[in-house]
Amino acid sequence: MRILLVILIATSAIACGSTRKQMARAESDEQHDLLKEAHEQYADLHNRKPNEVLARVGMKRTAQGMLDRLQERAITAYNLDDLKAGDRLRDEAMTFKRMMDAKGLNLEPNPAMEAARSRTTQAQASALYAQAASAFGNDQFTEAEDLCTQALRLWPTHRDAEHLQRLARTEPLYREGAIAMEKQLWREAYRKFDQVMSLDPAHKDALAKRTVCLDAASITMACLMVQGGSGSADMISGASESELSAQFLARIKEAVLDAKDPFIILIDRENTERVLAEQRRQMSGAYDEQRIAEAGKLIGARYVLAIRLLRFDDLLAKQLEAQVQLISAETGRIHLSEVVRVNRQEITRGTPRAQLLERASKRIAIRLQEAGAGL
Repeated sequence: MRILLVILIATSAIACGSTRKQMARAESDEQHDLLKEAHEQYADLHNRKPNEVLARVGMKRTAQGMLDRLQERAITAYNLDDLKAGDRLRDEAMTFKRMMDAKGLNLEPNPAMEAARSRTTQAQASALYAQAASAFGNDQFTEAEDLCTQALRLWPTHRDAEHLQRLARTEPLYREGAIAMEKQLWREAYRKFDQVMSLDPAHKDALAKRTVCLDAASITMACLMVQGGSGSADMISGASESELSAQFLARIKEAVLDAKDPFIILIDRENTERVLAEQRRQMSGAYDEQRIAEAGKLIGARYVLAIRLLRFDDLLAKQLEAQVQLISAETGRIHLSEVVRVNRQEITRGTPRAQLLERASKRIAIRLQEAGAGL
């Protein structure tokens, strides 16, 4: 028993001596500025003896010194305007800090590193902005935009670069729109100015010019269902011709509005039908393009879309035929005249009447847009 006690005392004394020697080596390495070696000695000692407070203190002290060195190297690179090297060293420092923090050391970052980086990035962003301004002045809009994009990556709040980038994107479109406007290509000019507005809603000149182009190219149009004339429509349906005409007219207007063509402006239905009723009494049922044009004038429309059902069958053959004419209210000229057809092969499951009217209406809306583009 005495022998065992002696052995334990001897072992403990040896261990204590070993601990003191390792601590002394670590302190010596630290004094000689060998921070990595000292840190490894402290860490090894702490891993073997977690309650060794001085070892943990040494670990943190040497780790902080290593982090400080990495940060100082990054600051030096930034001060030399070497952003790439500075960022590489900064990333290295931050990776090391995260690794040490995961061990519970909680190292302190150096605010001077971020300040140095901010100065460098802003200086480089300003240089890129100056190049962009020069490129813009030489009408090199794509290059100016790219340079502004690079500047904003470095300095996201650089307002001058943001403004110039927007100008570089919009100026080519604005100039194209102005040229199209001079040639009275109103729709093309409108599209260019509209693109400018989508990029820069505050662009007042583009807004004003877009309005002028829209007014010049717009088609103020009335939609009229015409009945009578050279015979009634061939009808096989559970609905009357007047009922179908009202439903068809409503579907056509809906299809035109769904197309969202900014150049087509519909006249309100109530006023249209009131004037048409008066014209019908004057026409005594005759289908006359000139009379239709006069009705359009009274309503205040530049054009009249006149639709007449020729054939409608939603019970047996399941087909629709309608004559469509786009008539100038000013001249009486017919700009579009064709028969729109929908047959049973296009009908799927569901209500035949609704499908016939809907498909024909969408077809008419498409043809109206195509015809309007050529006016």
